[in-house]
Amino acid sequence: MARKTTGECLRYIRVPVTVEVCFPEDMVICDICDFCRTENSGTRFRCQLNSRILPYHNKTIGEDCPLGIDLKPKEIEEDC
Repeated sequence: MARKTTGECLRYIRVPVTVEVCFPEDMVICDICDFCRTENSGTRFRCQLNSRILPYHNKTIGEDCPLGIDLKPKEIEEDC
């Protein structure tokens, strides 16, 4: 059955999502993240979760990383 639309949106709702990304030990950088994507023939990288441009994608994580990465040492899980 087709949905009826009025052609306008009065408000949006926020839906929380849980994702898991595995990084190699001591290598938590945007470049390895599944949500880091290249634009402009590889000259610019962008986070697909928050649409931020990542100027240092190969050196660090973005300051507004939505994954909530805690860089404190934890036990390594083998199932990644």
